[in-house]
This record gives sequence, C-alpha cells and structure tokens, in this order.
Amino acid sequence: MVKNYQPKLVPDIEIKIQKQLKKLGLKALTPVSQFLPREHTYYSICVDKKDRKYFFKARLWAEKITQASFANEILFYRKFNKSRLFRRRNILIKVLDSSLSGDLNWILSEYIDGQILSQKQLSLTYLKKIAEILGFFRQIPEAQIPPQIKNYQKKRLSILLKNYHPKKNKFERYLEETLKRFFKYRKELPNYNQIEKNIYESREVINKAPEIFCHGDFNISNMIEKKSGQIVIVDWESVQKNNWAYDLANCYTHEKFQPYRQSLLKIYLKSLPVEKRALFLKSFRLMVFLQIGYKLFPALAPVLERQKIPARMFTFWKKILAEVFREDK
Repeated sequence: MVKNYQPKLVPDIEIKIQKQLKKLGLKALTPVSQFLPREHTYYSICVDKKDRKYFFKARLWAEKITQASFANEILFYRKFNKSRLFRRRNILIKVLDSSLSGDLNWILSEYIDGQILSQKQLSLTYLKKIAEILGFFRQIPEAQIPPQIKNYQKKRLSILLKNYHPKKNKFERYLEETLKRFFKYRKELPNYNQIEKNIYESREVINKAPEIFCHGDFNISNMIEKKSGQIVIVDWESVQKNNWAYDLANCYTHEKFQPYRQSLLKIYLKSLPVEKRALFLKSFRLMVFLQIGYKLFPALAPVLERQKIPARMFTFWKKILAEVFREDK
C-alpha cells in the first residue's frame, strides 16, 4: 500500500468545473471542494434557471488510469447511447452532452428520480432482473464492441502492473501477482491449499472461456431503479471485453450484496445451457479470486486504493473464498 498517497489533480480543476457549469447555465448542488483530493471523480445534481435537474460528472485526477477510465466511459456513451440494442433494454441513462477535449473531461446527463439498489431489500424479482441484464451482456455481438472497449482491460493492466506484456494472456501476470500476495495470508485462510490447488487446475479455462461485453464494475451501487420499476446501470468507466464470469464475480464479492450472492449465482446458472455450466463455474472461481485479490491487495493498484482495508471486509472476503473453493464444489 502506498502511504499518504497524494493523487495528482487536474490543474485548477475546481475553477474549470465552475466555469463549465456556468457556460452550461447550471448550478451545482454539491461543491467540488467536497470531493478533493480524495475522490477521482466529481459528481453532483445540478439545476438550471427553470429548476430542472441534471446530473454532472467530471474527472478530478490527472492520473493515467483515471484519464483512461473517464475517456472509456464517454466513448461508450457516444457509441451506445442511441443504439437500438441498448435502447430496447432501456438500461442506460440519457447523456445530453460530454467533453474529452483538453484536461477538463465531463458528462452531463438526465436526472433520474429513483433509488439505488444498494439501499433496498432485494426480492427474487430484482435478482432475476439483474441476471437478465448479465444475460443481455452475453448476447451483445462481438462486432458491436468498439476497439477501445475491447482493449480497455489491457490498457488498464499496462498502467497498473509493472513489466506487463500485452501480447501475453492478460490474466497471467495479474494471477501471478495475486497468488504471490495471497501466500502471505495462508495462515489466516483455512482452505488456502484448496484455493491454490483449484487456481492452478483452473488456469486452463482462461483460454477456453468466452470473453464478452462487461460493465467492469457491476454491482448494486451502480444500479438505479426508476419509479417505473426499470433498472438503469450507471458508472461505465470500466466497460470492457472480459471473461464471461467477470461481472457476476464483481457483484458476488461486493459487500452490500452479501445476502443475495448465492441466489443470483443459482439464477444465472439456470440461464446457461447445461453443458456450459461446469466451464462457467471454473471461470467464476478464478474471477472471484482475482476480484478479491484486487480489492484485498492495494499494492496491485496504489493509485486507486489509499485507505486501510476494514477488518470486516477481510472477514467477508475470507468467507467468500471458503464458500467458492469448497472441496465439494
């Protein structure tokens, strides 16, 4: 972990955002100073002269990874905001304007009067809707995924990992780093030997498993339910092409999803052809391991993680690892 890490901010970012909002004829309800320097992105509800609400988001950090992520989100919206494919599903917030010019990158979108799913008790109906969205991602044709989304994960890893070789399998280096760090915690993980054995046995699926369109940060904190009951997905900074179990593993390892994770996994598995379920579960194990590895070991991403991990989170992740790597799985 990088102690006392101070991110590099976009020069005069507070002034630049204020000027841009003035140009758009908007007043922000939350000051930029409230996000500095801790958050890499500023976001606020804004109102115009007629008191109509909008949502404004801007990049605060000048770090390479935040530049890449914000550009990724803007390019995603420009590609898919009006596409028939996403319009039929109605899961995107409507983006009204955006800018990638210079160092002031921002997105202006419609305001959604709804509730974040992480603030709700989720019934089986909600879990089925979430599984349907994951199934929709699986069906997006390869030809419709733009190059910048296909290559985002490689670009991200090339920034985060030293000596990363883009021509090699993109998970191999990451997997090696994660295994190395898990070894330090082997005494605290009762099933460490089982985990290590399963990881080495499952590595072959990296090349066999399909890669599909992924949100990249798929969890209930990024899902908003409109008053109509429709679920909208937000925060597309990490949208990418990745392993078919990547998004589900991310949701599964999210703290606020604790009570629902096993139910969602069962629902999603039922949506897959029987002959593909065993391969998916092997992929899922690997992705859970990598997701926890990323969250548990900030040294993998010092730019993004600066705070000490709470003990409850470590306990939660140990529980998930014991659950996913049970011998009878």
